[in-house]
Amino acid sequence: MSCAAIQWHRFTPKVLKPGAAPLLLIHGFGCGAADWGAWPKVLGARAKREVLYFDNRGVGASSGMQGPYTVPQMVADAHAVVEAAGASRVSVMGISLGGMVAQSFALSHPQSTAALILGCTTHGGRNAIPPPESFLSLCQAWASEAEPNAADARVDEFMRCMLPASMLDKAAGERLFAQV
Repeated sequence: MSCAAIQWHRFTPKVLKPGAAPLLLIHGFGCGAADWGAWPKVLGARAKREVLYFDNRGVGASSGMQGPYTVPQMVADAHAVVEAAGASRVSVMGISLGGMVAQSFALSHPQSTAALILGCTTHGGRNAIPPPESFLSLCQAWASEAEPNAADARVDEFMRCMLPASMLDKAAGERLFAQV
């Protein structure tokens, strides 16, 4: 689907939680919809909600003028996707540069923001540690599935990679793991 010059996608799982706000995914610098891999399917199936995601301007099937682009321009693109999808409120998840866009989206459109989720809003520079090959293989396996099984043990394996082991050993970590 497209709105103006932004190419966007909607994943709708087989089972939807009544009243759940769609999840809007905003990717980082130079990334598009395909870079989410299986995440839209995994998150949508697990949370029983629609997931909206898109190619950032100038990436993939989205057009774009010569950059650089501003965060406000990218916020406008994200909001155009929400409007094109017919959603009144969304939970917004941004990673890297998308985290900056997500924060600005929430500030600019509080009436459209049900929740804000931020991840790796900095790349880590020289101290960044690449993910292990087993993690990349797990993500690739998901990307090839039409709709990942929400009860799949790989989802739990992924979450164990994302949360610190010291946190998982505590009651709060167990609650967070169960919520996610």
